Amino acid sequence: MRPEANRSSQPGPDDGPFAAWSVAARSMTARSVAARLAAAGFVAAEREADELLAASAGGPDRLASMLARRLHGEPLAWIVGATTFCGLRLEVHTGVYVPRPQSEALAEAAAAHLPACGVAVDVCTGCGALAAVLRVRRPRATVVATDRSVEAVANARANGVDARQADLLSGLSGELAGRVDVLVGVVPYVPTGMLGLLHRDALAFEPLDAYDGGPDGTGLLRRVHDARALLRPGGWWCWRWVWGPTRCAVDQAKAAGLRRRSAAARRRR
Repeated sequence: MRPEANRSSQPGPDDGPFAAWSVAARSMTARSVAARLAAAGFVAAEREADELLAASAGGPDRLASMLARRLHGEPLAWIVGATTFCGLRLEVHTGVYVPRPQSEALAEAAAAHLPACGVAVDVCTGCGALAAVLRVRRPRATVVATDRSVEAVANARANGVDARQADLLSGLSGELAGRVDVLVGVVPYVPTGMLGLLHRDALAFEPLDAYDGGPDGTGLLRRVHDARALLRPGGWWCWRWVWGPTRCAVDQAKAAGLRRRSAAARRRR
């Protein structure tokens, strides 16, 4: 008997308990995916739906699986493997901190302060987003990035960044002492006691050490302030701050020999 003659007797994707799921998957469109996301409270439902459809490459079951992961709260960048930051499409590996749109202004400020042939260091680089922007905006500059996470370093390198595994700035003093024009980073800034106030999905999926700034939120920031010897005179330390003890962070920066110039940057005297 030819195999085709017995086809009806063989279980297929439309038979059994998976039939309804498979049929539903094939019928999903950009509009229906966006509707599911919007109903779940996602504010950028249409954009996310477009990204999921593009990443699924036309595979209905793959799309259904990806949508289920997103509805469960997994970061979109992990599901599709990339995100857009300052107009750049960057790889984002599962488990690595996803850069936020709120940090784009910081990246552009750092680029504005970096001379054409200058030197910049991006600490706590994650997927390398800030460093990648600096490389594109200042292609002749030297841009180095650090992160203590092996996974983050691999991710940043996949985005073309010269990333080193290091605890903040450890190991750079001999190579870059007094040479750095711009030091930049989204350093963990959430007070440990306030981590429970983070969005549920951040708590469930993202590494908490990407947020934990110690008892007052300034523990890691203070250590970067203390590494001012890397900066050349007139160099810039650009950082983002959104939590409560801002006054404390500013006072620490002043004590470290930095003077305030803008809301997002501090300059060495």
